[in-house]
Amino acid sequence: MSCFAGVVRFDGAPVTQDDLNRLSAALDAKGVGAPSFWRGTGIGLVHRQRISTPEDRLERQPWTGWGGRGVVVFDGRLDDRVGLMSDLGSAAGSHPDAALVRDALERWGLAAPERLLGDFAFAWWDGENRRLILVRDAMGAQALYHYRCGDTLVFATTLRAMLALPLVERALDEGVLADLLVLNQRNPEVTVWRGVDRVAPATILTHDTLGMRSEVYWTPDPGRRLNLPDDKSYVEAARAELDRAVGDRLRSVEPVPILGSGGLDSSCLAVSAVSLSRGGRQKFLTLIPAPDCPSPAQSGQYSSEQSRVEAMAARFPALDVEFIPGGSDPLVVGESPGLRLAGVVPFRNVINASWFSSAYLRAAELGACSTIDGGFGFWTLTWDGLRGLGELFRTGRWLGLAREAWALGEGKPRRALGFIRREVVMPLLLSGSERSLDAWRRFSALSPAAATALDIEGRLRASGHDPSYGGSPDGRALRRYGMGATFGAAADMRAAIRAHWGVQIRQPLADRRLVEFCLAIPQDQYLRNGEPRHLARRILRAAGAPLAVSDNRGFGLQNPEWFSRLDRDQCAAVIEGAGRSALASHLLDIPRLRRLLETWPIDAEAAMERRREFANLLPRALHMASFIRWAEGGNQ
Repeated sequence: MSCFAGVVRFDGAPVTQDDLNRLSAALDAKGVGAPSFWRGTGIGLVHRQRISTPEDRLERQPWTGWGGRGVVVFDGRLDDRVGLMSDLGSAAGSHPDAALVRDALERWGLAAPERLLGDFAFAWWDGENRRLILVRDAMGAQALYHYRCGDTLVFATTLRAMLALPLVERALDEGVLADLLVLNQRNPEVTVWRGVDRVAPATILTHDTLGMRSEVYWTPDPGRRLNLPDDKSYVEAARAELDRAVGDRLRSVEPVPILGSGGLDSSCLAVSAVSLSRGGRQKFLTLIPAPDCPSPAQSGQYSSEQSRVEAMAARFPALDVEFIPGGSDPLVVGESPGLRLAGVVPFRNVINASWFSSAYLRAAELGACSTIDGGFGFWTLTWDGLRGLGELFRTGRWLGLAREAWALGEGKPRRALGFIRREVVMPLLLSGSERSLDAWRRFSALSPAAATALDIEGRLRASGHDPSYGGSPDGRALRRYGMGATFGAAADMRAAIRAHWGVQIRQPLADRRLVEFCLAIPQDQYLRNGEPRHLARRILRAAGAPLAVSDNRGFGLQNPEWFSRLDRDQCAAVIEGAGRSALASHLLDIPRLRRLLETWPIDAEAAMERRREFANLLPRALHMASFIRWAEGGNQ
């Protein structure tokens, strides 16, 4: 893992050392080494190394090649290194990841990225053709940004570095801010900073004197189907994919703790990591509610993961479990000055950010440079399969639909019909419907005036975002959609966490090979006899996990004590401050926010009944207001 930045002047003008020093200073963060510079005609690069894997100790970036006419800088981790070295004909031994990328580009050119697996971003300067090529991994785990003004291009792996040069205007994009307020992150390229764009996942971006060209090098094949002999074969194949993904992400110079819960995602990671530990101990960090904070839960929910994690530890003694009270990072409803400065971007699920802060802090205290978690699992290994009811309907398997709905409803007709309505009828009615575009009003504090001026529903329509998350009757299409929405901008948050705490988040359930496998297998592997997440449950049962985990149908709450840490006076102060900002007061529905203060819940239990307003709408709006006021204040 590392970080890099650079400037290209396609007219051949020199890049100054002062510009490179500015970029280097902006890349400074916990765990990064001293800068290394490289300059050529009209180009300058700076690279700062993190030591995350054993091979990182051998890095000497930037790596030159092509007879000295080309150079590569790389951030990330390559997987299946043995297979890649075999394809390249490399001699056995240790090879830095970036050097392997350089060799792959020399061998295959722009066909190389499709052959690379892992979490990565890299820049390749092709001096012979005077072109700069930017590439991001298939799932978009690593961040990479670019800004072009005329013949000058700036690029970096952090937004802080992108804003370090006077050339880059520090102006906010009002439309993108509005999109964030309505959770429209379907455009993976734009950022809140006008003109500063991301390289999209699975994309090769080429800049040269003619301008910019974009090419997608990988996308999940919607027609691919994998049919195995029997149910046991699916479980065994899924477990093999899981173990490979987890094993690749455990490659590190320091032990990699799991940041997990007693849920299916985390438990699958736990059984895999324990089996790969070969008798060693696997650290498992679990957040629990602070003892002095009330954390009520509604029917079917629970607020603490402790009992289920303890059951896993009793069954798998190699799990070294540590329970950590939820964080108390000073977030005025999600406003962390340190995290904001590291990321220079507002975050989507902001109120949970402070809760997770104590886990990242503890991982850093343990000396970890990476953690793994179960993020993305809902779309892959632990998919609930419920949208498969729509597939049964569309393919005319109505008896099968009736059986599954009856089983899901536990033999109660009204409940069975409820599943059919939610998973079959409503997606068909909402698919492409204008009514679905109206759903943002329930959970967003975007002002009516801004929504009209920015044509927010037109933006939703153009991006293909469905605020109701109910408009796709096709389960596989919904999962591909969810993956894009989840990973489009999530790297911003991961980059901020890495800069702030020095901890890289790795997500095995977003492994490209696992994604391909999970999208290709039959839908009845996920929903069978009324059991959602059928595949993950069978993996856990086969591994000997306790029934309290494998058969649990409850829903564990993240940050269950959220209301106890909401300060009404602080919220009021942020709202008043927003009213003094022209941009914030235009974007935000200030009267609606004030009405929320006037109807403040009397306690945490009452707040649970209005969770959508007080745990989502209000914190996200106030976080946005604070971010805008910070940006307007100079954002030095």
